[in-house]
Amino acid sequence: MESEFLNFAHSLADLARSIAIATFREDIILMRKSDTSPVSNIDLAIERKLFQMISSRHPSHGFMGEELGEFRKESPYQWVIDPIDGTSSFIAGKPTFSILVGLLFEGVPILGLIDQPITGERWVGQIGKRTELNSNPCSVKSTVTPFLRLACTTPFMFKDSEFKIFERISSLASSTSFGGDAYNYGMLALGHIEIILEADLKFYDVASLIPVVEGSGGIITNWQGDLIRKDSFDGRVLATSNRTLHNSILKQIKDHF
Repeated sequence: MESEFLNFAHSLADLARSIAIATFREDIILMRKSDTSPVSNIDLAIERKLFQMISSRHPSHGFMGEELGEFRKESPYQWVIDPIDGTSSFIAGKPTFSILVGLLFEGVPILGLIDQPITGERWVGQIGKRTELNSNPCSVKSTVTPFLRLACTTPFMFKDSEFKIFERISSLASSTSFGGDAYNYGMLALGHIEIILEADLKFYDVASLIPVVEGSGGIITNWQGDLIRKDSFDGRVLATSNRTLHNSILKQIKDHF
């Protein structure tokens, strides 16, 4: 059953990738959602296609998508889809957006794919297994290093008190980069980033990232150090390359937030 779900997840990502490649840097229709964030006709097309595939192959499984919402919530298995994570990057022609495919069992993320169609990179995380990038095992940079690389999608995601925390953590890092969205978590799993600090995320933004980060040896929690789960997620994420670093950042948050 595990291999069946993994193969199906690859099929979902393959279809989404083909649509993204065909429309990348082409004319698209851009709209704004009720929260003023951008959405394109490509986001909608991909999610509808994947919803149709899931409903056909696994009609009893639940579904959560950024654009379509939730269906069959009572199912123990629930697929979580973000058709284009980083729509702002996609519409700007930047190859740092991602397609996210995740699977929950009784609310726990057990499978996650991060796919970057243009570079051809696909991270696969499965609970209890080593994360792979294009079938090759990958690991975080687990040793504590004085050169810390911090990443987040945008500083605009932080409210006033949250931004003070971000400034504090950024002052401790050797470099801070913005942009990348879910792609940052693939880079953490590959050992090129040590800290990701974010706020104002939705569960569909992070569900597929959890198995990828954990399977590479990284740590991913909310700002209180708790595991991220759908029903209790507050939008804040801390992902790091090792437990010692993670605990140190959590202490900074607790002391200053």
